[in-house]
Amino acid sequence: MTLTKKVEWVPEFFSENVDRIEKILPAGGCRELWLQGEIFLFLGGDGLVTNSTERKYDLYKKNSFVMEVKLLGGNYQRKVLNSLRQDFEKVSLHEGNEQKYILLVLDNRFPESKLYDELFNYQNSLAKQIYYRDFGPFCVLLWRVI
Repeated sequence: MTLTKKVEWVPEFFSENVDRIEKILPAGGCRELWLQGEIFLFLGGDGLVTNSTERKYDLYKKNSFVMEVKLLGGNYQRKVLNSLRQDFEKVSLHEGNEQKYILLVLDNRFPESKLYDELFNYQNSLAKQIYYRDFGPFCVLLWRVI
């Protein structure tokens, strides 16, 4: 699995923020927005916008990438699978020249659940997984949407 230059920041960001991300895992309702803000700060702004454009991508950097960010876990409601699928479809329809990604931060606190297994092994015909790493309290999966 190879990261493109546009997302080579992913491993470093998560390595540097393991403890903080572990602390935010139980904070329902704000996890993904917090994560978007932390990524924004990590990348120093530099043209990155959050919840932007008419399609409201979680992260958007003109001429670079669009990305939907999910922070999910095995104890969440099953409807998150549909939400994840919809994000793949939404990003696949992006018509700009930006590279398209789905980033899943998977909460490792409930690995014995069926939903955790489905999220961990999630595949979508619109994308190819290009990165995986287990950080202990969570793992990160990144797909490039074709």
